[in-house]
Amino acid sequence: GDGPQRLLQGRSTVNHYLGLNNKQSPCPGDSTPDQSKARRIAQTLTGQRIPSWSSKPGLYQTNKLLVIANGDSCAPNSFAIARDSQRPGNTFVGRIEEIVNRVDFDASEPAGVLVQKTVVNAARERYGMPSITLTGEWVVLGAKDLLCAVNVQHNCKDNHCSATAGVPVFQERTKTSQTAARVAHASNPQDIVLNTAKMRDAVYVQQYRIDSVSMNVERVITESAAKEIDARKQTARAAPAPASAPRP
Repeated sequence: GDGPQRLLQGRSTVNHYLGLNNKQSPCPGDSTPDQSKARRIAQTLTGQRIPSWSSKPGLYQTNKLLVIANGDSCAPNSFAIARDSQRPGNTFVGRIEEIVNRVDFDASEPAGVLVQKTVVNAARERYGMPSITLTGEWVVLGAKDLLCAVNVQHNCKDNHCSATAGVPVFQERTKTSQTAARVAHASNPQDIVLNTAKMRDAVYVQQYRIDSVSMNVERVITESAAKEIDARKQTARAAPAPASAPRP
């Protein structure tokens, strides 16, 4: 009701005990440093992959998490849709390789996000979704150039993955003796597909989806009716014959 809402508005003792006084929504560019030491940019993957960055001055810290334009949190080795600076108005799917901050410089967001571009191949369809392939082409972007995170899945169909690995089941944070099956990706971890079934950020994701094959409505109705009739006939044949009435 209105009472609890008013109680939680603004700074108060209640909010202090609940930890809400200093709670702020994450902003694009917010990052979480990893445990590595600050070093010259030439010693980072960014400096090694992007020649124009290799001679930049200062010390740089790598990060394990970054908030991007839509509020998603991304980590290295995750995938995102990004603006294509070479083709204004276009986007591409890329893998985040590294997030760097300059530690001896007061900046409100990371100095750069190293992204490896991919090719989205609709012709190589798996599970009704396009395959994606890493290209070996690298670019440095800002946090606001990354529009949304996307989900990728391993192509288990062609690589014959199976649920062979077992992982322990936890209940109330306590490890139990039970185990659950987990898919073991046998080979070719780079063989992945883009999950275009994601509903959030559909304005960016759906441009990569594979169009559904149009169906002939009359044919679908006719074939469905025929299957239903066949199913009823099989059920009738499998039913036991009624018992004969006893003679008087």
